[in-house]
Amino acid sequence: MKRMICLMIIVIVVMCGCQNDKKIITENRFIENQDNQYMYSDVWYGTTLQHSSDGYYFLKDNFLYFIDEKDMSVYPLCNKADCLHDRETDESKRQGCNAYITGDYLPAEQKIQYYNNSIYYIDNTKIETEGLILKRLDIDTQRTESVYTVKTMFIDDWIIHRGYFYYAQSVITTQDSDGKEKAETGSAVYRVDLEDNSNVQCISSFDKMGLDLQQTENLQAYGNYVYFDCSTVKKGTDILDSDNSSFQDKRYVYDIEKDKCYCLADKVRGDSPTFCGYYNDKIIYLSGGNCIYTCDLNGENTKKLFDYDKRYYGYNIFTDGKYIYFEEMEKKQGIYYVFDGGGKVLNRVEIPFIIDPQLPYDENYIVRFIEDNSTLQIVSKKDIATSKNLTASAIYNFS
Repeated sequence: MKRMICLMIIVIVVMCGCQNDKKIITENRFIENQDNQYMYSDVWYGTTLQHSSDGYYFLKDNFLYFIDEKDMSVYPLCNKADCLHDRETDESKRQGCNAYITGDYLPAEQKIQYYNNSIYYIDNTKIETEGLILKRLDIDTQRTESVYTVKTMFIDDWIIHRGYFYYAQSVITTQDSDGKEKAETGSAVYRVDLEDNSNVQCISSFDKMGLDLQQTENLQAYGNYVYFDCSTVKKGTDILDSDNSSFQDKRYVYDIEKDKCYCLADKVRGDSPTFCGYYNDKIIYLSGGNCIYTCDLNGENTKKLFDYDKRYYGYNIFTDGKYIYFEEMEKKQGIYYVFDGGGKVLNRVEIPFIIDPQLPYDENYIVRFIEDNSTLQIVSKKDIATSKNLTASAIYNFS
């Protein structure tokens, strides 16, 4: 009998251990619920939209909303029965709502990341005394905890990806007693283990490249690679000098498995490549002429994907992973040409509102806040390759 009880205890312990095991899948493809959701990210305006297995999370004016994918109903993420949520007029009660995200943000600073059934965000309310605090909101319990504090007043960008918090620290500009500007050259890209925040690593080896990193933008990840656009100058030169001939803007990549950082723009074939996204688990990019190239996620094995007609010069080119889109920029905004991976034009479609700034979104929906009437609107992409006009549905009114 005692032996049987011991065996049952062992089985229970093993089962609990398996349930709590947060094993990271390290395949070079997008893994839902553990990878950075690059498709909702914009260089300038943050990431206010994230996706889970059953719907979307949307952040607006410090409130977190859930969009149920079954019926597209929208509600603040709060389970308090007596809470008025975003309709509350008393500021102290508003902040007591579980859906309220703490922070004093400008619109461009609002950003959330979904990872492992939690929403991550940056709390800047203690920026002057402590720094920027990465917080985690557990969706099931609706409890919030502090994960890591970045002891600085500003970071360029940040993401959550495969068990790590990645952030880009910015150059800090100060003035001396004579009013002359001075730039601190401590800018770098770091990663922090979400389960052990004492494990902090600088992943941007710009010192070894003989460069000073000035600014980082468009931090995103795909598979076992983390990508970021960097402004750099040659080490030892004046980082504030606008005439600095060594100033460069290029895309870099960090190989997670090899623990190596290098310039992706120098790795791929062609001059001054413009990266357009990820298609069939590869990178697609432009490099002069009227041709789209593809390469492996590490920048190797460049191949021509297809040539396109010169009439599409100047179009904004991007992909949602299913199709490749050419956005008309000058004649009429909101017009998209839909291409397949072989270069065949499948459709010319008009989107019912301007997506500005341009985001690829996923292959299912476009979710957009329309400022004119303060509504959250959604467009299904189900017929984007066949229908000439797509219809938007208003799913929530914020006024």
